[in-house]
This record gives sequence, C-alpha cells and structure tokens, in this order.
Amino acid sequence: MKIDQIRKQIDALDAKVLEALNNRASLAKKIGAIKNKNSQVSYVPHREKQIITGLVARNKGPLTPLAIETIYREILNTCRSLESKIRIAYFGPEATFTHQAALKNFGGGAQYLPAKTITDVFVEVEKGRADFGVVPIENSTEGMVSHTHDMFIESDLVICSEISMQIEECLLSKTGNKKDIKTVVSFYQPLAQCRNWLEENLPGVQIKEMASTADAARYAAQNKNAAAIASSAAAGIYGLEIVERGIEDSKENYTRFLVIGKTRPSARDTTRLPFFFP
Repeated sequence: MKIDQIRKQIDALDAKVLEALNNRASLAKKIGAIKNKNSQVSYVPHREKQIITGLVARNKGPLTPLAIETIYREILNTCRSLESKIRIAYFGPEATFTHQAALKNFGGGAQYLPAKTITDVFVEVEKGRADFGVVPIENSTEGMVSHTHDMFIESDLVICSEISMQIEECLLSKTGNKKDIKTVVSFYQPLAQCRNWLEENLPGVQIKEMASTADAARYAAQNKNAAAIASSAAAGIYGLEIVERGIEDSKENYTRFLVIGKTRPSARDTTRLPFFFP
C-alpha cells in the first residue's frame, strides 16, 4: 500500500476515535451530574486503576503497557474534569516534583494551588480551600519524608491514593557552564540523592539547602555562579540551561507521593504508611 492510502485509513480511524471519545465524555458528564446530586466526589482512584489495569491486560500491541496507561490517564483526567472542577493543593511552587506528580495524577483540567510548605498543603485541604492535596512521603534512596509522616499524627486528613514517579535530577544554571558553578542549591532530598555525583564532579562547591527545588531554580536564575538541582521542567519555567541530566546517584530513583483528603473515596483505595515510635 502507498503512504496516502494508509493515511486515509488513519484519518478514518481518527474520526471514529474522536466520536468515541466524545461519547465517553458525554457519559462522564452524566455520571458527574449524579455524583453532584448525591454529594459524591468525582475522584475515585480505585475505579481509574481498574480501568487502566483492564485495558493493559487486553492490550495486544504494538502499543506498550506504559503507552496505554499514559494515553488513558489523560483521557480519565479530562473526563473527570467534565464531572466537576477539583482543586489540588501541592507542595510547590510550580515545577517541583510534587507539582509534576499532581499533574500526572489529576491532569490539566484541575485547579492547582501551590503551597509553600507540606504543612500548608494539609491546611489548605483542612480549611476546604482545596479538595485534595499532594505531598511527598518516601524516596527509594533517602527513605521517608519525615515532615509528611509527622503531619498525619497531627491531622485528621486521610490518604486517598498514592502516586509513584521516577525522578530524574538535573543540574541547572544560568550560563549552562559547569566551570561557572560555585554554589549548588536544592531541597534537602535531591541534595542527598546526588551527594556522590556532586563530590565527584563538583568537589569543593558550596552546598545550600532551599525550601523546594523550584525555589532553588529561582535562586540559580538570579545568580550566575549558582546551580540548582531540579527537574528539567524547571529549566524552561525559570530560564535556565541544563548543565547535566540524570545526576542522581541511583538510576532506580523513585518517589512516592500521597493524595490526601477529608474522606477516602473508597475503602478499596488504600496505601501503606509505616509509623515508628521511640
């Protein structure tokens, strides 16, 4: 077959996919109306997981399981936003890894509210200014995020679901030149995750802890002799150059994030949270 003939088949399939997507969106709006009438939340993690797991099981390729999950995660997020507009507080500001985890889980249709501290995320949800919050809880390299862990002792909020995301740490600076770097700044966990790389590649530089990776990127944008450890997304937002990608000491570097709220959407939506007592 010629390319033009194949493209015509693709165009025909795209038309069917578009029709199916709009039909699905219409059904989602009907579900949203029922949920709103009965004061039910639109976010039901176990149902979304059930959909994606079922589709991955039925998938025969050539799309990979990850591709299926990525595509349908966006479909689910978009359809959920048609049911109702939900507000998400996250440990910010914009371009932190927690922000990226929130976007991965809730999509572009949600309203995002950056919070300066993990405590502030809890407060926003407790006060009803946000429907859910997203906070980091555990890193595969550095272990538990103690601040989040401690907040559950003080707060009545519950864990609604969890998000696991592979973390790629990037070294960012204004000039993009490693020779200009005198100071490296970041949140305490990325600094710990890149400790060996920094010792080998930037021995003797000053290490400075910041409140978040986004704050670090903002600092580096204002100081040509400073570099931030942050996400690649932060480079575009804060006008920085990527000096080097993937500087984390372990390439199996995952962080687990929790979605917190006042009411767990379902008894089936559970996660593990270890507690340690002296």
